[in-house]
Amino acid sequence: RQAQAKLIEDFSATVFMYETLALDVSWFKTKEARNDALFGRAFTRYSDRMVDLLATWRALETRAQALTSMAVSEKIYEFQRRVFAEQDTPMNLLVRGGGTDEQWGAQHRTNLRMLNEADHLVVEIMNDLGIAKSNLR
Repeated sequence: RQAQAKLIEDFSATVFMYETLALDVSWFKTKEARNDALFGRAFTRYSDRMVDLLATWRALETRAQALTSMAVSEKIYEFQRRVFAEQDTPMNLLVRGGGTDEQWGAQHRTNLRMLNEADHLVVEIMNDLGIAKSNLR
């Protein structure tokens, strides 16, 4: 159980770091917060950290296969797949193509939704493993 708790702690730290970095990128391209200098720094931070976060995420998925059920491992993998499809690839395309205010606003809303889903996923996995104190979420 202690190894499972460590797995969830590491997974939540990884996924929330990713989501925070992604939100930082999209936020500085919205109409409300447009700041090209801060956007540039945010995208550089995002790009610099992405490879390490992905490597950690993949290692956690493998660890989940050994410490939990295949269902939990699949949830971790599936969320990673969605991050690429709904966040990483679209943001990189927007950066390369410039992206309109509307496109960046939509991406920021997607990033907020994915952060919320990450929060729910962590609680769901904790419930799956029986290590949550409650299942209120």
